[in-house]
Formats: sequence, C-alpha cells, structure tokens
Amino acid sequence: MKFSIIVVVYNDLYNLKITCKSIIKQEFDNYELLIVDGNSTDGTQMFLQRLSAKNNHVRYLSEPDKGIYDAMNKGVLHAKGDYIVFLGAGDRFFNNHILCEIEELLNSGVDVLYGRCVVTSGKKRGQLIGDRLSFLNILLDRGVAHQSVFARKNILRKYPFNLNYKAVADQDFMLKVRRKGYLLKYIDKVICYYDGMGFSSSDESIKHSLVDRMSMLKESEPIIYAIRQLGHFFKTGGIYKV
Repeated sequence: MKFSIIVVVYNDLYNLKITCKSIIKQEFDNYELLIVDGNSTDGTQMFLQRLSAKNNHVRYLSEPDKGIYDAMNKGVLHAKGDYIVFLGAGDRFFNNHILCEIEELLNSGVDVLYGRCVVTSGKKRGQLIGDRLSFLNILLDRGVAHQSVFARKNILRKYPFNLNYKAVADQDFMLKVRRKGYLLKYIDKVICYYDGMGFSSSDESIKHSLVDRMSMLKESEPIIYAIRQLGHFFKTGGIYKV
C-alpha cells in the first residue's frame, strides 16, 4: 500500500465528515484512511463503524489518548502504507487528484516530501503556509504544516513525535530528519486546505509554542537557537528559559 492517510479526531464529527469526503473522492486508489479517534462521545464512533463497513479503504481506532501527537504516534504504529500523511478534522486535499501527483514525485526515492497548505478559517484565513526548510526560513519561523508532509513510515516509527512538545512536535520531526540527512523534497504546490480553527491556533497551543520552539531549536538548530537568544537579549535584556 502506498499511502496511509491518518486523521486524528476528538468530538468533531461535522468536520470529520468533510475530511473523509475529501479523501474518499481521490482518484488515486492505493491508500488507506486510518482514523484515530480519542474515544469521542458525539456520534463519531457510530459514523466510523458505518463508514468502515461500506468502504474497504477505511480503518479506525477509538480509545483515549494523551493528545494529538500521541494519537498521531498511535496511527503510525497501526499504518500499513509506505508513506504517511496526517490530516485533521476539517482539512481537505486541494483537489481530487493530488495523491496521483504526489505518487509520481515519490518515485525518485524521496524520504519526506512536503509542500504548502491554504488556511481556510481563523486569523490566518487565505494565507499560504509552508516554505522550504532553509536556514533563513527556519530562523524566521516559517514552518511546514504537517497536512502537506508525506513521510516514510519507517522514519516516523524511528522518530516518533515528542510528546513533551504540546504544539510543535511535527516541526521538531521535520528539523530532526533534516539534521539526520534524509532526502527531503520541497514542492511549491498546494496540497491541502488547512482548517485554521484547530488545536494549533488555540490559546493553549500559542501559550506553549514559543518555549517549545526554542527548546526544539536548541536541539536541532543550535546556531539559529543562539541567534534567537541573542536577539531576545538585545530586545529585552533577558533570555528564553528552556
């Protein structure tokens, strides 16, 4: 199987249906849709039972988890595809043949392919997210949306998402595989419509984001970490405590 499309959800049935419809309409057929549900109580489990019974692409897991990244790690362990992409409830693929286009680009032996997303709601509505992981873009906090990342399953199993990071574990993964020398391929193409009202835009996520980013940079990009600390010192007279 070529792709495992993992969708993480908790009590968001309305948006889950939008995402599932987008995936099932794909012209590419060699994929599985694996839905990791955090034991929802809003009818999600009944919907998943019906959907998996009538569509052999669909599998699901419903049980409590420790948050989004824990659920994503669970999905990786259950996935059958060679490459994995993660969507959240409310996210949609950019068009019905995007998986066909991605599959052609992966034939060159790419370990991680990533592109761009369009934000469909929230404060960043209409913005494009996703830039090449260059030194400058990392320094300027121009991150990559995980909805536009296709990574080999064996790499995701080797480097699971760090649960100590509440908001940037997906960014940490990208910096880690870049540092380890895996073959990353950036495409200047929109892959997904990204729901900007999800966890990454919440007050809780924003609260954790800054310190987590500095901790992430300290491990993966020490030069950028030092530059950011120096800039903060000149601006405030202090340093980030990580």
